[in-house]
Amino acid sequence: MSPKDLHEASYYRKLDAKKTECELCFRRCVIDDGAVGACLARTNISGILYTLTYGSPVAVYVDPLEKAPFLHVYPGSDALSLGTASCNLRCKNCINWHFAFKAPGEIESVSMSPETVVQTALDRNINSICFTYNEPTVQYEYMYDIAAAAKAENMTVTLHSNGMMSPEPLEALLPLVDAVVVDLKTFDDLLYRELTGGELAPVLQTLQNVRKKAWLEIVCLLIPTVSDNLEDIKAMCLWISENLGQEVPVHFSRFFPSAKLTQLPPTSVNLLEQACEIAENAGLDYVYINNVSGHDKTNTYCPACAERIIYRRGLFIQENKIEGNNCSFCGHKIAGIW
Repeated sequence: MSPKDLHEASYYRKLDAKKTECELCFRRCVIDDGAVGACLARTNISGILYTLTYGSPVAVYVDPLEKAPFLHVYPGSDALSLGTASCNLRCKNCINWHFAFKAPGEIESVSMSPETVVQTALDRNINSICFTYNEPTVQYEYMYDIAAAAKAENMTVTLHSNGMMSPEPLEALLPLVDAVVVDLKTFDDLLYRELTGGELAPVLQTLQNVRKKAWLEIVCLLIPTVSDNLEDIKAMCLWISENLGQEVPVHFSRFFPSAKLTQLPPTSVNLLEQACEIAENAGLDYVYINNVSGHDKTNTYCPACAERIIYRRGLFIQENKIEGNNCSFCGHKIAGIW
């Protein structure tokens, strides 16, 4: 592909006439001329780094925001959700491995400018954009331009991230973002490296940075025999309570066999319930179970009066007892974007 057909990347530096260092995520890949970074989405051509994902989503769908999952952001509303090829991690449990593990160009995509993405949503009376399916960091420049175009139309911008973006690009992006879901895959750094190829410390820094500037929700996937240590879960919940606050929703997600972990069973509901109890004992106000249809922990309860204030069936809202920002039973302010 010719450079004239590509979009120059942001957040990199030249090490010499031909070699570049990408500064977008924790990896800080040193990329030789003609090579690509670990994510497969950024290439060095004659000392200039280019993004390979700009304007080329591989997945564009209308989804409930609850699917992201956002349970405290405009309940019952839809988002135009999109993702591209590639990722900067290689999670052994990835459910979207068929495009997240692929380089741009290896999988069919569609051509959509940032303005087209926003207009597509508006034409369908959808007021939210969600960057999801793969790691949004690898489409940073595209995501940034879409977010800027969306905010010009007073739209809501959300994303679901693995939390590995470098602080500087994250800081530049957050003024355009309303809400972020971050995966906290384990609280054990060695396991983080083994399971994902990533690291724990950048994720913890991202959580703290996002919490200061946008609405934050956290997803913890509990994988049987892998990331199901109850002491680690306790330490994680205490860290969240002490460093992010009790109002940050925490979602414990049920694992189903996928990618390189097809030999493992689904997470037991009992384990998910134990994790919820640990989180609540750590003082967290909003604790959920994902991927267990019909479970009571998919609903939202007021932390003050314990009344059910949002009743869900799957991804859909059956009853919403929040008035403005408050519980309609006792008047307690419910954290979120309503």
